Amino acid sequence: MAGTPKKTLICGIIAGFIIIMIGVLGYINLGKNVGGGNDDEGDVEKPYGGKNDEKPIKDEIERKPVVESAVSRIVPRMIKAEFDLSGRGESGDWGVSGVANFKYTIIVIAESIIDSKEILPGGEIKVTETRTFKTVQDSLVISDVDMKLDISLLPIDEFSTAIDWTVRGWEAITGNVVIGESVTMGKDYLKRVLQNLDGTSVRSLLGACGLSPSKEIERQINQTVQSSVLKAFGGIRSISKKSYKITYYQKSSGEPMYVKFTYSDGKPVTENDEKMVLRRVNAFIDYNLVRNRDCMPGQSWNINAADMQEVFDPYADGSYVGIVKATRKANNEKGEWVVALSPTTIDIINDSNNTTGHMNLAHGVAIVNPELVSVTELSVGGMGQGQQVNRHHLLFRARIAGECDFSGKMITTVLNNN
Repeated sequence: MAGTPKKTLICGIIAGFIIIMIGVLGYINLGKNVGGGNDDEGDVEKPYGGKNDEKPIKDEIERKPVVESAVSRIVPRMIKAEFDLSGRGESGDWGVSGVANFKYTIIVIAESIIDSKEILPGGEIKVTETRTFKTVQDSLVISDVDMKLDISLLPIDEFSTAIDWTVRGWEAITGNVVIGESVTMGKDYLKRVLQNLDGTSVRSLLGACGLSPSKEIERQINQTVQSSVLKAFGGIRSISKKSYKITYYQKSSGEPMYVKFTYSDGKPVTENDEKMVLRRVNAFIDYNLVRNRDCMPGQSWNINAADMQEVFDPYADGSYVGIVKATRKANNEKGEWVVALSPTTIDIINDSNNTTGHMNLAHGVAIVNPELVSVTELSVGGMGQGQQVNRHHLLFRARIAGECDFSGKMITTVLNNN
């Protein structure tokens, strides 16, 4: 019977912690947009808590150089893209993670108008493009919602070290070793208990303590998890019905190309959500996919994954690193080129040069107009895995992570630029 009071005390502490954390997360999310879809309207919830928690994304990016002949292959076009993601993900704050299955769909219709194309002596290149996102639609469906303890988000090691230093100071000042040993033993015991509970469902923990979640707690769990899942999505809505001026500049042959984006009126883009989309925009997509206009069926070549990010995904937090092998197959029945992309793994790297995820490309096929050697259709599919950890609550950490199946399809139509 001696262990019963201790077990009751621990259950009480854990149950209280869970209820407090659910309440805190519910209060943080109170009043936020928790809608399951969007059709070009409505407020946008800021990922990771809003502007104050975000590291600004650069509005000028560096890319690999292109040859002068690549400029002539840039064409104005209408672009329709659809991306589907489905899987299970989690988002955690303050020691509690929301977990859910999700299915997310994005449809984007954009117009690319080429304002100018210049090739100057010495290989200097300057291209300006106006990209208008005419339609942005998305929908999110979540199911199998749960919450779990996520001990990795708590500053346990930091508090453990602080207690150890405090105990040593106490012993040095008072000479009382007994109390110091008791505090250390209690700290170590509680640390082991928490580590053993890591990853356990909140409902299971409350049940083990003789409690069952009330309707209000269940409502908070569902609302908090849904809001957490939305943190990883939804930001792409911010580009809807907006126009941007994109400038591609290469000082001389062989030097890096720099891409800078502003609003169409020249004002700077300040929102990270918009920058995450704009940093993928690439007027040189045809050159990047098929560099040799004279390639024959059966020939293969390598593509820099970063150059194809616009058509692989519209909104991953980071840049692609990797190589994709492309092979020209036999023409289709319309006489169009068929280019197959071989399976490969692509790393996703953030601005701090840390790997935040991977994309396993399982298949990809591009249809190419043989006269312009321009992409008219591209389809890809595979599986992705990502994780981002922020420490923006002083000692506490926040994490968004998940695995998903993905598929994407882009269809383009060349326009008359006049």
